[in-house]
Amino acid sequence: MNNEMILAFASTGLMVLSIAWMLVRTRASQRQVNELTQALIRLEDLVHAQNTGIKGIGSSLSGLQLRQQSVADRLEQLEQDSKLSSNAAVVSGSQVYRQAINLAVSGAEPAELAQRFGLSRGEAELMVSFHQLGEKVA
Repeated sequence: MNNEMILAFASTGLMVLSIAWMLVRTRASQRQVNELTQALIRLEDLVHAQNTGIKGIGSSLSGLQLRQQSVADRLEQLEQDSKLSSNAAVVSGSQVYRQAINLAVSGAEPAELAQRFGLSRGEAELMVSFHQLGEKVA
């Protein structure tokens, strides 16, 4: 064999080794591409799941806001109703006291005032004493 043939075989061998090396590297690269593609698919699934969860949380928050507003509206209505009721109670309470005072001036006994108008015994006695004292001064 001559030098030229040895060089040709060596060149051919180097080319075969180079091609084999390129195939090995290509397969390794393809494996990495496949792994990265699978990882990307998993990440896309996670992002989709998170978006779905966020939408659900948003819907829940909207529902809670509506319920909170409804409760706030009901509370405001109850406060307004309470003010009206307490104003009515003050008016009716002052009417009760006026009637009791009229009877006390007329000479009614404390027990009668307490029974008729739901006054405490002390309130009725004070009312009678005050109006009897007023008559003596006048």
